[in-house]
Amino acid sequence: MRKTQYEKTQAYLTGHAWLIPLLDFFSTKVTYLYMASAVLFLWTPLGRQVGYSLAISLCVAWGICTQACAYVFPLRRPYQKYGFTPLAGRGMFSRVDADYDSFPSGHTVALAVVTIFLFVVSLPLGLSSLLVLGLSALSRVVLGYHYMVDITAGILLGTLVVSTLHMIGLYAYIVTVIP
Repeated sequence: MRKTQYEKTQAYLTGHAWLIPLLDFFSTKVTYLYMASAVLFLWTPLGRQVGYSLAISLCVAWGICTQACAYVFPLRRPYQKYGFTPLAGRGMFSRVDADYDSFPSGHTVALAVVTIFLFVVSLPLGLSSLLVLGLSALSRVVLGYHYMVDITAGILLGTLVVSTLHMIGLYAYIVTVIP
């Protein structure tokens, strides 16, 4: 989106304040909800099998690859480039700061990794998570935290990491657990 599009979006959201908490939920809170659900999932035998692999995948995808990309490609976020303050999404993992770390979207990377694992566990859960991933990505763009290229790169990076870890055999024992 361009500066004028962000200005129109900000004006529209200001006039429709009920949308701001909804965007905030999908922009930031849904990631917290996924992480809390993952902890609960670990209490089941299947959850432990999948959970350990998921934890390793998240550490590699978000903790290493996303941070390395942000270091190599220090790009400004839309709110930094166009000089506005996002209307929602302030919190521990979505804060308004001066760091140039827009590319790729860490929230999208994490949600993409979790979504892939949910597809392995259950098709309906995977499809539901894909919808949540889409809404989260859209809200990150609308609020001015990311560009679409950041979102696309986040999905591709999450998929690439899970695919690579699968190819080297990290997930081999999950197949024996899931019927």
